[in-house]
Amino acid sequence: MYCKRCGSLIDDNSKYCDDCGKRVDRNENKSNYDENNSNNGANILLAILGFMFPIIGFILYLVYEGRKPQVAKYAVKGAIIGHIVGTILSILIFMLYTSFLASILGVFKGDYIDAPFTDILNEEISDEAKERTQSILANDADVTFGEFKMSNDDGYTETSLPVTVKNKSDKAYSIFLTIEAVDANGERIDLDTNYIEKVDPGQEETILLFEFIDIDKVPDFSTATFKVMELEKVDI
Repeated sequence: MYCKRCGSLIDDNSKYCDDCGKRVDRNENKSNYDENNSNNGANILLAILGFMFPIIGFILYLVYEGRKPQVAKYAVKGAIIGHIVGTILSILIFMLYTSFLASILGVFKGDYIDAPFTDILNEEISDEAKERTQSILANDADVTFGEFKMSNDDGYTETSLPVTVKNKSDKAYSIFLTIEAVDANGERIDLDTNYIEKVDPGQEETILLFEFIDIDKVPDFSTATFKVMELEKVDI
């Protein structure tokens, strides 16, 4: 049975509530037995409501704490459990997302992240990477370049090159692009990298490259030619 005053569970042989000290009225508790049982279903529903919406559970606890302690306890227990479960799920989702992102980024050569800029500019890809890039271009992706744009606003030069990737395979994928800009003699001016998170089959996505270039190289870009240096894709 439960204490009428505080809602605590009372041993059948006890004469007083161990929590609040209220004397147990056997006749009163017996008469309220059916009422307590009928309230169990409602209390469980409140606990579920608190679990699904913890803020509502905490509000119900504050509302019923003084009037109906047992109801308040069910509501706050559901809220606490819901809050803990929600926090754990949020952490797990964040860890899975970061792990997935790290695995995607890991496909791209880590050398580009750690190497000095001069080494990146002089970077050459392996024969294996060249073959993989040619295979992607032949079977999975069409890469086209838009018009390289330059604008000067209050002495600040803005640049961008639209690059469009069309998925011509039957699977969605993420794709990493390394694009190089070369001059009329075929000498590399600069290179840039970017990635598209998802390209569905038959669809195309456009991203911008060369948005941040050395101011001294801006004149060279006006006559530059752009080429695909390397592609990496991951089916998703």
